[in-house]
Amino acid sequence: MANVTEHALSRIEDLTRQLAHLRKELSGRVAPARKAGSHALHDAQHQAAELAQDLGEYGSAAAHLLGRQARHAGKAIKNDPVPLVVALGTFVLLSSLFARRRR
Repeated sequence: MANVTEHALSRIEDLTRQLAHLRKELSGRVAPARKAGSHALHDAQHQAAELAQDLGEYGSAAAHLLGRQARHAGKAIKNDPVPLVVALGTFVLLSSLFARRRR
């Protein structure tokens, strides 16, 4: 019986050493991957922040340009509304023709 107990304890100690070795090997392989992953995440966050800043700048520039063009269009329509009326009439006519053709 003592022999079986000694054998079981020896086997447990052997498994414990193997587990410790596997943990050490695994931590040695996980640490570089974790470090690379954190660097990649940091780089992605940096790129996303720069993209958001660029989009904000372009968005405000586009809004300014569209506002300017809308003011010019408003002045042109105020001065001579006939082209607008003709364009709207043409659009309505073409829309109704296409709607009838689809039915």
